[in-house]
Amino acid sequence: MSILFVTISFNSCNDDDDDEVVVRDKIIGEWQWDQEFEDGVENTLSVCDKKSTIEFFQTGTFTARDFIEDENDVCVALEPVNGTWKNLGNSMYELGDLEIVPDVSLNLEVKITFPNNKMVVEYSYTDEDDITYNLREIYIKI
Repeated sequence: MSILFVTISFNSCNDDDDDEVVVRDKIIGEWQWDQEFEDGVENTLSVCDKKSTIEFFQTGTFTARDFIEDENDVCVALEPVNGTWKNLGNSMYELGDLEIVPDVSLNLEVKITFPNNKMVVEYSYTDEDDITYNLREIYIKI
């Protein structure tokens, strides 16, 4: 009995210096597109649009799956887009290695907050006519 106790005692001890604390970022998980605002005005998303998801993994990668309506109003899945993510601090994230257009890699810096089990993504972009748009996309955790 005492040998069993000693064996259990040694096995249950560990060196706290070897333990690595892993903090799970709030971004981890799968999110479904729910709302979009352009310059403060809400754009109406279709039922098809709302099938779009983005899944962030602990490994620092993500996969976005988008849906669009084709010319026959049929909801079809687009090819998934893979990329990397990095938490820069102060609610800022870098989404990188996006290959939206073949052989063209894109990096975005976006503000992401997490109110009430939602993910709010805010960013700006400038089009070819030098017009800047401010976007806010809201996702629900699924």
